[in-house]
Amino acid sequence: MRVHNTGKRFAAGVLAITLVGGAVPANIGVFDLSGSTVVVASAEESEQNISKATITMKAHSPKVLSVELDGTILQKNIDYTVSYTQKDTDGNTIEFSEPPKAAGNYQAVITGIGDYQGVVYRAFDIVGSGYEGISIIDGGQGTHTPSNEHLWLIFDKNKNTKWCSRVISAGEYANRDSDWLLFEADTPFAIHNYVLTTANDTSRYTGRNWKSWRIYGSNSAAAAEYSPTYTDHKVTDIDEDIWSLVHQVTDDTVLEPVNFTEFPYAVPHNKCKYKYYLLILDDIVDSYDNIAQMSEIEFNADLPVTVTHVDAVPVGCLNEGNIECWYDEYNDKYYLDEEATKEITEEEVIIPTIGRHTYGEPEWNWDEKTQTVTATFTCEACGEKHTVDAEIQRSSIAATCTTPAYTSYTAVVEFEGETYRSKPKIYKGAGALGHSYGRPEWKYDEKNHTVTATFKCERCTDVQTIDATITSKTTSPTYIKDGKIVYTAAVKFNGQTYTTNKTVILDKLTYTPPTITYLKGEGAVKLQWTDIKGAEKYGVAGFINGKWRMIDEGEGTSYILKDLQAGKEYKVCVATKLNGEWFTDPSNAITVTPKPKAVKDNPAVTYAKGNNAVKLSWDTVDGAEKYAVAGYVNGRWQILAEGIGTSYVLRDLKAGFQYKVAVSAMFNGNWNTDFSNAITVTPNAAATSPYPKFETQVKDNRIGFKWEAVPDAEQYAIAVYRAGRWVPMKQFDSSVHTWTTPQVKSGTYTAVVIAKINGEWVTAHASSNAVTIKVF
Repeated sequence: MRVHNTGKRFAAGVLAITLVGGAVPANIGVFDLSGSTVVVASAEESEQNISKATITMKAHSPKVLSVELDGTILQKNIDYTVSYTQKDTDGNTIEFSEPPKAAGNYQAVITGIGDYQGVVYRAFDIVGSGYEGISIIDGGQGTHTPSNEHLWLIFDKNKNTKWCSRVISAGEYANRDSDWLLFEADTPFAIHNYVLTTANDTSRYTGRNWKSWRIYGSNSAAAAEYSPTYTDHKVTDIDEDIWSLVHQVTDDTVLEPVNFTEFPYAVPHNKCKYKYYLLILDDIVDSYDNIAQMSEIEFNADLPVTVTHVDAVPVGCLNEGNIECWYDEYNDKYYLDEEATKEITEEEVIIPTIGRHTYGEPEWNWDEKTQTVTATFTCEACGEKHTVDAEIQRSSIAATCTTPAYTSYTAVVEFEGETYRSKPKIYKGAGALGHSYGRPEWKYDEKNHTVTATFKCERCTDVQTIDATITSKTTSPTYIKDGKIVYTAAVKFNGQTYTTNKTVILDKLTYTPPTITYLKGEGAVKLQWTDIKGAEKYGVAGFINGKWRMIDEGEGTSYILKDLQAGKEYKVCVATKLNGEWFTDPSNAITVTPKPKAVKDNPAVTYAKGNNAVKLSWDTVDGAEKYAVAGYVNGRWQILAEGIGTSYVLRDLKAGFQYKVAVSAMFNGNWNTDFSNAITVTPNAAATSPYPKFETQVKDNRIGFKWEAVPDAEQYAIAVYRAGRWVPMKQFDSSVHTWTTPQVKSGTYTAVVIAKINGEWVTAHASSNAVTIKVF
């Protein structure tokens, strides 16, 4: 703790107190410790040894106020450093690089550096606080304050102790320096209340109660170094850049002359949080007594809720409003009910103001008699009125084409940073002059095919643009003469019609010969060509004996060239008659040829070998009415068969013999006897037996068949002899070789397996290959 000594300093070289064991003598203050024991690190003594220095420290504080050697004040961290040590309960030394804050006994270690050497140890103690998070770090009290009634006891949370500050020789409090206390909090906080507790004998010594005091707050680090300035023993010159007044009591009427009694003080609506607080005691109740005493001071005590009614205040343009509520000034809390059960925040209580009036446009008041104008502004929110004298600005305007001459008067005021202008008062003079237009300027828009006429006033900048009505007269071009379009644009303006002409030349037509195509016919071709606009006639010309000769002419766009030879090419072109003249351009000439004479061919023939037979096949021929199979027999062709099909089987052929055959098609009732498509065929040798070998098995009135494959078989069948003939019972693909009947009636059955070869079922000699089957 730092304590300011309000008495006189002892003579230099005298040890005033020893700060050990926590004992605090009556004369607490700044004192000289130069006579105490010195421990020197260096064995040599010299003029630069710090052991000769006078060390001055704050009582109950690690603060080294000064180190003076031979009249020179040494500089910390240049001439010396300060560190701290403490003994723990086991006697071990604990070192501190920063000043300690916890209560206890310590040693300051002052070590010479630079031009200085040696080490000095100074013992001191720190007195603890009774309240968590805040403690007294400095103060000023009477020089004759008893050691058991020193200033730290006002903050030990024990009302049975007290701070009793006195100066025996002062005579009265006004004749000695005011007492003061400096507090430091771990975390900045706002004071809502504080409680003073009277001492044990206040009822006897009533004049010792406090009468006037001030409390300041600060967050500046400089606050921790506070040192008072006195004028007539009163603390003055509080640095407002460091300290802010939090609460002040003058001529107190709350404290009573009673013992051990708590008296709360409210600091309502305080939201400012500070780390440092400074309490200055300006006066006591009995100014003729020089002793001030108080048992305890406590900040933000847990006080019971005590509310006072707060009327609702409507919000104003310049002032805040609030809702009706109840306020606890000791705990700085708001409630919606008198019973204090519904707490609300201050933000919910306050109705914020916009902080200014809201003015609209002013009301202008013209006084024609005095030729003055005033502007009255009315607040739209509260109705407050403010009248301002206006400046009158005069402006004269000469007559123009559209407006008469006039003089205008406008009132102007500056109000709350804005400029306002009245509607001008107009006094007319001479009439409007009217426009004077000359001839128009014509503008052609080739893209949109429009024309505009622009009239400009000769006296002003007025411009009138009018869309013109356009008419045209066209002289069409021909293939021998240019044409033209004459456009006439007309507008009507101010009762007069204005026109302008523009001629567009149309180039004479460019002859492009028609494009010729043709269709082939037998002995002829049909020419066709594109139509030429304006054509009077067309002529068909042929390139004959090295020259173009006109063959025929007419008005159509097609022509048939007849009596042409197949396979011969003919070069032709088409000329056009336009405006009475023939235009011939052989660049459109084409070469044509008629269809070749139709040749109707017989079909190509293929065959498949069978046993003593072959199967002939061919494709259909367009236009064929029917077909005939012809054979080359005895040196000439003979028709063997005819029909409309595309296949035929030649039977009873001998294996190993070759047969020359062809197919002839009939067209228009005539056979095509061109047998150049003839082919030579030969059959396979006949099989030894066309009947499959088979076996049967009867079970559960079902007959099972199993047979062997026969070469060239196309299908198989189970045949039963019934009513004097063989009847196929079931047919199968050539890949099937087994079959079981459904259940049949009991009896005797004659059956055989037969094969289909070359498209026919082989049944000859079936009886000799059949078996008899009995079903029981």
